[in-house]
Amino acid sequence: MRRMVSAATAFNAAKGATSLKLHPVPKPHRWRELDQGIAQFYGAVGKILCTTLWDPGCSHNFITPAFADVLVSRGARWKYCEPMVVDHGSGKDGGVRPAAPAVRSLRADVVLKTKGHTFVGKQVLFYVYPGALPDVMFCRKELESLQCVEEPSSKLLDWEVTEADLESLSHVVDAAILQAHCIMNSTHTTSTEPVVTPKESVQQLLKEMCTQRELLRERVGKAVSAEAVAAVAAVIDKYPDNFRPPGRDPCKLGGQHKKFRVLAKADQPLGDGRNAAPGRRARGSGRHREV
Repeated sequence: MRRMVSAATAFNAAKGATSLKLHPVPKPHRWRELDQGIAQFYGAVGKILCTTLWDPGCSHNFITPAFADVLVSRGARWKYCEPMVVDHGSGKDGGVRPAAPAVRSLRADVVLKTKGHTFVGKQVLFYVYPGALPDVMFCRKELESLQCVEEPSSKLLDWEVTEADLESLSHVVDAAILQAHCIMNSTHTTSTEPVVTPKESVQQLLKEMCTQRELLRERVGKAVSAEAVAAVAAVIDKYPDNFRPPGRDPCKLGGQHKKFRVLAKADQPLGDGRNAAPGRRARGSGRHREV
């Protein structure tokens, strides 16, 4: 288990969180080293120096009860909240068991420093959770919304996966699969035949795959034929009230005596109508029937 350090006690021998102010700044040799294996850094919450854990996998900001008491003693306002049960994971046995639900919350100003930039947040919401790591934990949403003082356009955390990224990722996976297929199924050629390297073969297959995808995109959404388009347009023109944004009124196709014209598929002839349901026997054996 990693050794978690509470910065509130970094410059004081007393146990538990303290109310150490940011000024005067302690000497460099007195800064206690934090765990380098996780995203744990010094920061300021409620004008008090503390350790912060930058956890993009977290859904909310959390604060330990000990450090919350320090902020409250310095004037931070808190309130009871609806009990929040924190899910630490899932598994056959339920994953890691959570601590007691968070039933209190408080707000405090935040200041973080990284690479010469200062990021601030006003009245950030924290949930007092016994299972939080010292002293506070920041979620992804908060890390993305903190404002930079020196460069307002900069973000502390700027993660975004676009549609172009997903498409590029898909090509990378396809290339890996095709390359493995070509290597495992490569054939020997004679000296008189042109030699095609696995890389060239992969590129050719990718090109053909992209071409097929573009043809499929063009095909989707197009009508089967001009006759089909005309038939659909005729139905829309005949019943304009039923082809509009959906409303609460019921369908009124044909009034009380409904008569529908059913178009037959080319590969499913209607026959003489002997298989029609009782009371709705088909008449006629042409390209359509009335029921």
